[in-house]
Amino acid sequence: ADVKIGKPRVKRYCAELILIHELLHLRYGLFRKESETYEEIFVERYEHMKMEQLAKSLLMAKYNLKFNWFKNY
Repeated sequence: ADVKIGKPRVKRYCAELILIHELLHLRYGLFRKESETYEEIFVERYEHMKMEQLAKSLLMAKYNLKFNWFKNY
C-alpha cells in the first residue's frame, strides 16, 4: 500500500526572539494567571501579542529583517 506523507513541518527556532520575549515579560510584569472574565482573558492575550510583536520588531531592526522572515513562527 502506498503511504502518502505530507510536507515535513519544520518550525523555525530563534533563541534570541525567545530571550527578548521572556525579558519583556520581566520588564512589563505580564505573567500568566488564572483569568476569570472574558475581558481579562482578552487583555492578557492582546498584551502578550503586543509583546511578541515588539520582540520581533527589535530583531527586525537589529538584523534588517522583513516581517515575512517570521512566517513559520
